Amino acid sequence: MATRKQSPQPLIPVPHGIDPPATALLWAALWLASPPVTAAPPPTVTAEQAEEESQRAAKAQEIAHLQRQAEAARAEQQRLTRQQEETQRQAQQAAQENAALRQKLDMKEQELARQRAEPAQPKADPALQQRVEQLERQLAEARRQAVQAETAARQAQQAKAELAQEKQRKEQQLAIAQQQAEQARQERRRAEAKLEQPSDVPAPATRSEPPTAALSPSGTAATVGSTIKDCDVCPALVVIPSGEFTMGSPAGETGRSSNEGPQHTVRIGYRLAVGKYEVSFAEWDACAAEGACAKPDDRGWGRGNRPVINVNWNEIRDKYLPWLNRKAHLNDKSPDQQYRLLSEAEWEYAARAGAATAFSFGDNINTDLANYDGNYSYNGGPKGQYRQQTLPVNSFAPNAWGLHNMHGNVLEWVQDCYKDSYQGAPNDGRPVEETGCSRRVLRGGSWVSFPGDLRSAFRGRDAPDDHDNLSGFRLARMLP
Repeated sequence: MATRKQSPQPLIPVPHGIDPPATALLWAALWLASPPVTAAPPPTVTAEQAEEESQRAAKAQEIAHLQRQAEAARAEQQRLTRQQEETQRQAQQAAQENAALRQKLDMKEQELARQRAEPAQPKADPALQQRVEQLERQLAEARRQAVQAETAARQAQQAKAELAQEKQRKEQQLAIAQQQAEQARQERRRAEAKLEQPSDVPAPATRSEPPTAALSPSGTAATVGSTIKDCDVCPALVVIPSGEFTMGSPAGETGRSSNEGPQHTVRIGYRLAVGKYEVSFAEWDACAAEGACAKPDDRGWGRGNRPVINVNWNEIRDKYLPWLNRKAHLNDKSPDQQYRLLSEAEWEYAARAGAATAFSFGDNINTDLANYDGNYSYNGGPKGQYRQQTLPVNSFAPNAWGLHNMHGNVLEWVQDCYKDSYQGAPNDGRPVEETGCSRRVLRGGSWVSFPGDLRSAFRGRDAPDDHDNLSGFRLARMLP
């Protein structure tokens, strides 16, 4: 983290009452008497730090480039709007001229009809004949002008439609540029987070939890809202109600991304128990102590009840879950009834806990409710504290279904392979799978995230073999 520069302080205070010339002489004498200062050797920069700094600079250039593209798109959109208004004005003017010509034409036709209706004179009147011919010429000219006005009006309407289509294309380009800029900022923040040093920021007091009732490994005695724990090193699970919900975010939700749609109804029609907390270092370290898992770095923030970090999706699947299911004697159960990662649909269903708002507790958020970068606000809400590290897994109040830290603290790996939208997504809670999947989904936001990235509908993604200090996980299993 960059530190703020302090204002320079005088080396020696000037005694009170000494006039400016004497002060100058005093400073000169002190300067002559002081020994020369040898500059400290520059800090050694490793190749890895240089590469990371280069990546940060590249990300900054990419963000600047995308921002310039967004500004250009906005300027083009404003130009098209002005051009559309001018075309609309011209169309209205052409319509008015057309109406005036129509009125003039009607008058000419009426006058000509009156002239023709007059009884024939025994002798032709040359003046009257000239008048009739003049009126006929004026009538022909009026008709020609009317045709021209109608053609101009049609052309103006066509130009207006084309401008509307062009404006829509520019708006779509602007939205894409803004989304790319936001993604680049997120990637930059993830890269910066790997360079930051931990800071000693006080964490909120952790909450004491009631003792967990001992249940059989099958969980058959568990009812909705009860907590089960299959073994002494197993994570505590809460039985959540079955039901259905609308997955994804509505178009008007602040911070929404296009990958959060289309909204669709998903039914969780089975008994499901979900991790009450994120998996902790203590629970992972039990696996490491038996040699089944590697011991990840905690960045000096502490282990124990803090969420485990620096573990990737592959390690969870291949190392931790097989070990845990052996400890819980669940190997003879079906895969769904063994410990596993949640599907993306199950995760959002559990995070919302029956709510349709941006967060399980409403449409606003503050740092008394979750751990994120409080230097930023959401939806007009307040700013708050930026703790710059993870907090214990039970630091904040649970949601309506008894689950802690579904918003913030660490991003949580889920089972699904990432897709850019929900087109064709399952509606029964199953995960999206694909052979050779290169990106797995992360949910919930982290301690370094913007508040909008803690929304229940937010979707992140990363390579399954990547790990960092932003990501952890939560487990679930179905009950018979």
